[in-house]
Amino acid sequence: NRISYSLLGKGVDSALTINPNALDFGVYSTIATAPKKTITITNSLTAMKIMTISKIMLTDKTVFSTSGIPALPLLLFPGASFDIDITFDPKGIKGLFTTQLEIESDDAGSPLILPIQARYGDPKLTLPVNNFVLSPQAVGTAGPPQSIFFSNTGDANLILHSITSTDASFVIVNPPSMASPLT
Repeated sequence: NRISYSLLGKGVDSALTINPNALDFGVYSTIATAPKKTITITNSLTAMKIMTISKIMLTDKTVFSTSGIPALPLLLFPGASFDIDITFDPKGIKGLFTTQLEIESDDAGSPLILPIQARYGDPKLTLPVNNFVLSPQAVGTAGPPQSIFFSNTGDANLILHSITSTDASFVIVNPPSMASPLT
């Protein structure tokens, strides 16, 4: 014989909050250094519930590191907070890197998880070989405009500061805005 019961669950809010709730270092090229990022962990309760934080760890310490972690276990009073610095150092390895910071406590929402990511590498401007064909033109006349498509096939953003022609016979019509990086 089998007996069936219904079970209802109720979600609980976490008293511990983390700001920001995700950390993205963005994209860094081999000529730039990623600055450290600071996160803040807060006991957001207003009632007298002291939170005990028992463990703070990165799941992958290959290219990310932390500093400023207080001695554990830590008693965190309502409204109190502390900061942790996170550093990205890819050690010359190119690619996309992800990890997470896990914070274990006696909070109902434990563990509190902060996803972290960063990308490291060089930009690479790519112009397909047979991208455009110029039609024959009579001397002194202009041919129809030709579109030239190029892209960034590298691991970091490519920022173009200008596009110019070194030959006065060629004029760049409606150059693209240089404000946005090619990703």
